[in-house]
Amino acid sequence: MAKLLPAINRGGPLDKYRQLASFDWKKLRDIIDGEDIVKFKEKCWNAMESDPLFKRGHEIVSFDEFRRITALRAKKFKSLDILPLEELVVHPDRLRALSEAIFSYDGSFSVKYQLSYAFVQTTLMGLGTTRHMELYEMLGDPKCKLIGSFSLTEISHGTNTRAMRTTAKFDVNTQNFILHTPDFQAAKCWVGNLGKTATHTVVFAKLILPTGEDCGLHAFIVPIRDPDTLLAYPGVKIGDLGPKVGLNGTDNGFIMFTNYPVHKDNLLNKNGDVTTEGKYVTPIKDPNKRFGASLGALSAGRVGIITICHTYLAKALTTSIRYSAVRRQFGPNDTEEIPVIEYPLQQWRLFRYLASAITLRIFIREFGNFFVQASVESFLGNPKLMQESGSEIHALSCAAKPLAGWLARDGIQESREACGGHGYLKFAGIGDLRDDNDGNVTYEGDNSVLLQQTSNWLLGLWSRKADSSVWDTPLSTVKFLKNWKSLGKTGSNLQRVEDLIQAYEWLIRHLLEKTALLQQDLKNRGFSDFDTKNHIQVYAGRELSIVYAEYNVLRTSWGVVQNIQGADAEKRVLETLLLLFGGFSLEKHLGLLYESGYLKDPKSSDNLRSTIINCCKSLRNEAISLVDAIAPPDFCLNSPLGSSDGQVYSRMESELTQTPNTYGRPDWWRELVSKM
Repeated sequence: MAKLLPAINRGGPLDKYRQLASFDWKKLRDIIDGEDIVKFKEKCWNAMESDPLFKRGHEIVSFDEFRRITALRAKKFKSLDILPLEELVVHPDRLRALSEAIFSYDGSFSVKYQLSYAFVQTTLMGLGTTRHMELYEMLGDPKCKLIGSFSLTEISHGTNTRAMRTTAKFDVNTQNFILHTPDFQAAKCWVGNLGKTATHTVVFAKLILPTGEDCGLHAFIVPIRDPDTLLAYPGVKIGDLGPKVGLNGTDNGFIMFTNYPVHKDNLLNKNGDVTTEGKYVTPIKDPNKRFGASLGALSAGRVGIITICHTYLAKALTTSIRYSAVRRQFGPNDTEEIPVIEYPLQQWRLFRYLASAITLRIFIREFGNFFVQASVESFLGNPKLMQESGSEIHALSCAAKPLAGWLARDGIQESREACGGHGYLKFAGIGDLRDDNDGNVTYEGDNSVLLQQTSNWLLGLWSRKADSSVWDTPLSTVKFLKNWKSLGKTGSNLQRVEDLIQAYEWLIRHLLEKTALLQQDLKNRGFSDFDTKNHIQVYAGRELSIVYAEYNVLRTSWGVVQNIQGADAEKRVLETLLLLFGGFSLEKHLGLLYESGYLKDPKSSDNLRSTIINCCKSLRNEAISLVDAIAPPDFCLNSPLGSSDGQVYSRMESELTQTPNTYGRPDWWRELVSKM
């Protein structure tokens, strides 16, 4: 690891805290990532840093120029062939590592690259068969001109799949599916890469048989532009959505089809196909397994967003925590100023999110690797794991994605504020992170709406709770509910991770029962199924999904940490971080714990909060080395406030003085001094 990772600058303002750390930051990075992933990330970062195309400052470029340079960076990175298919099959965890590496550089470039190639390839892997292998390999070919995109959402229906109106009717005579968009409201929209550049898109449309039978939503890989001219094909109308709040290097667009033919082989047919005679066939006879496999395959975006969120959060915290160790403000007397990281309030503001970032990182390593394994096995002809785990993957990703998105949103904002006025400067980098992350809370499903998917799955299991086998799921996210009758009904000590996990298990059981009773009461009062599902969310189903996500992030990460061998100091600091994450998360639900009768002692809440404060205090001397363990290189961070050498003020001065016309008057000065 010492050879793989670059040396941290010594002798600077951050050196004091690095010497105080109780653990080796390189050893911790090895535990979190593993040597192979560390080496692979360094390979990605070195490839970008050595290429002039990836050099950047903080100048504001035009909207069109930002798109141009972003597209060229994505094209260039693809040409490097960092992760070929044969390597991915052997090392599936490198797909997640690739995402972490490039998103730590820039969100727009990373979205552009991932959507252009990796995301479409993942969809082909999850929903396609061997007949799509050639296209999969073409998308991975460094010399290929094809650019992918993903078309699910419709203008007036969001991700409400049942209401989508784009159709694909099979024509027996031509052996083509005829794609058609009835009107603008049915146009596919928010499609990344579509606005100006995509040559192909994965379209989700209702598969209509020649008899008129609707077989539901299916995916098709559709050529939409000439790769040599980037002009849309006849029958395809493509528009640009224009500027957004963030990620403006990625061109989002909308698309409409007018009786546009695509060959039947363009149907991604793993879970369902149409014969040459126009009959629907499926290899999965059990409709629940077929649905589960489709849900699991479509979870790639949400699983990826969890990775993006913890990467953004880690980047923001690297800047704010390093800055806090350098920035001095006030002190015990008039002549001494102390670093703001010494203040308990600053520790509390930032270290809770530092614990969240590292806990999420461990969780997504496990969850992401499981998902990629299931996807690869399915693509290679063994769909059993995806079929059996698809519904659970869907449920967990629909809860963990909102959790990660909101933690990143709040942690990035806290980092911005914790850096004071300097954090508001564009070159600090935190504002751009905030804007880029903002999309994570709505794309691939609005967070609050997604949570309903999770609560629906949990309630479905609860309705069959008498059958203990329903709790034996591949990811073990609800295994503890096999003993739902005997779960402890009281608790008082919330000062160990084991205590927090036990409290979470009780809370999930309580909320399941509460939500199910509310559901039944509404049905007894004559509410329709639709109204019932809506009315059980507030103060019931929504909270159920959130605590389910928090519990599984904590449980999964705790299991990993407890298996660490031969690294006692690193294990201890990770245990503190997980205790802080669990306490920070569970504190939000203290009212529910008292309401349910789990807590009776008024001092229990004080004890939990004391635990949080003590964890923050114990991390004061560890924080700089902790961010060293998760930080991207300075080249990616690109922030004078967060540079690894801690030279904040000299870097700020350099940045400000290099800005064009820093000391000059504006070009429009005459207009200001002349008479109106």
